[in-house]
Amino acid sequence: MGDPENGGRFTVKKYHSAKTVSEDAWHHDRIELLPVNPDYDPIPVAPHEGPEMVVVGKWVATID
Repeated sequence: MGDPENGGRFTVKKYHSAKTVSEDAWHHDRIELLPVNPDYDPIPVAPHEGPEMVVVGKWVATID
């Protein structure tokens, strides 16, 4: 199913990052989007891609 506004597709991923912390600051060593579905590979996020990415939803809980 695609997005009717721009034709894009959506997927559910978990954000994961590895950071280095120093006394004055911190920086990302690696950022990945981890798939919920194990049939797919993680997606590495390059530093220049971060500002272009948009979170369109956040899963808070499951209702039974």
